[in-house]
Amino acid sequence: MSTRNKFFSFAALGGLCTTVALVATGCGAGGAPAASGDASNAVTVLVEAGGKAELTKVAETCKAETGVDATFVELPYEGLFNRLSSEFSSGSVSFDVAALDSVWLPNFKDAVQPIDELFTDEAKKDIFPALVKEAQVDGHFIGMPAWTNAEIILFRKDLFEDAKNKADFEAKYGYALAAPTTWKQYQEVSEFFTKDGMFGTDVKGAVETEWMAHVLQAGSPMVLDADNNVIIDNAAHKEALDFYVSLVNSAPTGAAQVDWAAAQNLFNQGKTAMTRFWAHAYRQIPEDSPSSARSEPPP
Repeated sequence: MSTRNKFFSFAALGGLCTTVALVATGCGAGGAPAASGDASNAVTVLVEAGGKAELTKVAETCKAETGVDATFVELPYEGLFNRLSSEFSSGSVSFDVAALDSVWLPNFKDAVQPIDELFTDEAKKDIFPALVKEAQVDGHFIGMPAWTNAEIILFRKDLFEDAKNKADFEAKYGYALAAPTTWKQYQEVSEFFTKDGMFGTDVKGAVETEWMAHVLQAGSPMVLDADNNVIIDNAAHKEALDFYVSLVNSAPTGAAQVDWAAAQNLFNQGKTAMTRFWAHAYRQIPEDSPSSARSEPPP
């Protein structure tokens, strides 16, 4: 499964500092630097929808240790990138801190404040080396890792443990119904559960992430090779795309418009038996969802 990292990035407003909890303090949203000894008691944090849950405890620690409140502004994944681009381009910034996908850091390197002083030897020892490297652009650290995330399979435990489903599946495919451990099994399980208004999985045609994850598993770099040649038309990319498209017959219609939020809603509404999603989504399944208390990540 693929992984994605989230970084705090500090807007170039000046006067920003951090607590141990890594939440910026020291100026109001989009405003000028606070005068020495006159720090603001609130910061605005721009975050992808779903990220608030990951950062709430950090914000609570910040409040307890510094008295500074964090106000979260949640946006869809693509909407977050567009908001950052628009505000940085206009010069009118409405937030103090942004929690964003690490792959975006180079796009905004000229619009954020370097935080080299935070990357002490002690701090680096507590961060995966790859994340330390990823946080640095053009010789300066411009983002601090907030969390790492892995894409996993969530599946409906009640459907997989149903006696009739187990018997019917084994009769059709010749092996026991269980959380898939290969992509062939994923295809077959998805196919099996696509019936009676239910779909086996989803296809997130509005985002490229899962296709790119398959590209990596097919043994190819994602977009550029070692010589910076664009390789999205090579054999591995085609193999990954063919597999991804093959799932459309086991997914709800309108796959081209399905993004992360739509896929999460489909699963939470009980319309898909499985979904490949970021691990944090497991804790966000509503208690009244058909999937609540019936779903789990694979062992």
